[in-house]
Amino acid sequence: MRKRRSYRSSPRTTFLVLAAQGLEEAVGELLLKRTEILAAVKVYADELPVFKEKGLRIISIVNAVEMRFVTKILDEAEAVDPPGMPEARRPEAAAVSEETVETLMIPETREIREIRGIWEPKDTKDTENTKDNKDNKDNKDNKDTEDTEDTEDTKDTKGSFETPETPETPETPETPETPETPSGYTQSGSCTEAAMIGFVLQISSGDAADFSSLISELPHGYEPCEVFFGEGETCLPLFCKHAEKLDLRSAPKPKAVLTDELHGFGDAVLLFPVLQQFIDKEARLGHEVHLITKRKLVPFFQTVLKRCRILEGAHTHVMYEAVMRSSVYGKVFLLPVSVSAPPLHHIRDLFAKALGFQRPPGQPDREKMDFPQLPSALEQEMASLRETGAPVVGVQFHTGDPKRSWPQSYAQQFVRLCKERNIHLINLSPLPYDLQPEGCRDWSGLAVTGLFAALEGMDAMVGIDSVCGHVAGFLGVPNLTLWGRSFPGLQFPGSRDESHVSFRTLSANYSLVPRSADIRDISPELAFARLKELLDGRICLSAEVITAHDTLNEIGIEWVDGA
Repeated sequence: MRKRRSYRSSPRTTFLVLAAQGLEEAVGELLLKRTEILAAVKVYADELPVFKEKGLRIISIVNAVEMRFVTKILDEAEAVDPPGMPEARRPEAAAVSEETVETLMIPETREIREIRGIWEPKDTKDTENTKDNKDNKDNKDNKDTEDTEDTEDTKDTKGSFETPETPETPETPETPETPETPSGYTQSGSCTEAAMIGFVLQISSGDAADFSSLISELPHGYEPCEVFFGEGETCLPLFCKHAEKLDLRSAPKPKAVLTDELHGFGDAVLLFPVLQQFIDKEARLGHEVHLITKRKLVPFFQTVLKRCRILEGAHTHVMYEAVMRSSVYGKVFLLPVSVSAPPLHHIRDLFAKALGFQRPPGQPDREKMDFPQLPSALEQEMASLRETGAPVVGVQFHTGDPKRSWPQSYAQQFVRLCKERNIHLINLSPLPYDLQPEGCRDWSGLAVTGLFAALEGMDAMVGIDSVCGHVAGFLGVPNLTLWGRSFPGLQFPGSRDESHVSFRTLSANYSLVPRSADIRDISPELAFARLKELLDGRICLSAEVITAHDTLNEIGIEWVDGA
């Protein structure tokens, strides 16, 4: 049976390692990049090569755990006002007396001064001198000259820690040569809200008393956030003050999000703002997010999502089971497409709830989002239409579902009515028939991501329940929806497949809903009349997000009776 190594009785030489801005890369990405100030790690001598490979800078050597030094650093960083530490509670008290504990000594080399600059203010002159010295050293080719300069810097100390005389200690490995530390670190007093101060301690496994003894030594106000488990029996708890919980595994497993195979482009437009905020939240916790979706949606998500890997997958439930059984992902989220029992939900609410949000997040700042621009030819065409002063309206009358598509004769009559009233129409989706003879321009060759730039320059959008209306709703462009069977309450009513999900656009929507669930009950004359009222301002639409509650209260909804 393997003997467990006790933290209390381990007399081996330890190294105290300080690092700033980059410890997350040095120790298997232990910390997030926002941990910008400092961290301290106690590393045992026989584990030193591993940490050296990861790029840690060894600053000084001690032969016992010296928590008081960590406290001193934190105190100098103006992070805490630590209480005194009772010597009787020190883990080493039983094995090493106070007289034999070697106090830490840090030679004040140029590199150390730059690291200390993290918590000590530096004036401009010192910074310039440091930079000049660094440039001079880079220009030296003779290694002996470099060694001489380092020695002179060591002599020029500013208040280094003094080491009292102590009995001879076991010979310790030579401190490896430290790479140059870049200057320009931020001072702790002026760090941003995203930055935090903390330290990491390496301990060996032992009984509960060992850990409780260590905890009693911690500076006041610090608490363990997460624990990174290293090789063998070692662990690295991270201590921060008022810190968000972090995942400190050396390689956190990514999280997967699976869309349903029934999701179309309209659903993707509703999903991506919520999904992007989920990705950003997980990134702050150190997790990568992979989106698994069907092939036709891959190009769209690759364009609109940032910091997310997009993978192709089909047969949702089969894929979900395969992903869950694999050990590739730490967690898997399956996005729903319907709810078969009341109350009514908006599909966006379902997406947010499936991704762990207590309530749907707010809409992102559209001005900061980067969508593809229109081709130059279409930009020129839009500019010429705008110069006429007449309204420019986008239309979509057809989709793959015949129950949601408007009849061809209705579409042709609607286009003629708009032409007579000097309203410019632009078709944005492929059609099985031609509307150009009636005076409708055709931009149906645009990719879905191109619709954002197209609709942003239009006065309104008229169409069926499909992607163009959802893009208009995302942008806040007034949109008129011609509904068929996909409206809530009209989808398989009374059956076990009845859906209680609203697919209305996000904002600025007016809906014409046939009581019969037959889109043919919406006449072209009615659709044209409501468009005129939208353009004239007689129907006022809100830019606020449309909720399921709004739909239940029939806000912006007009029921249409059959002929």
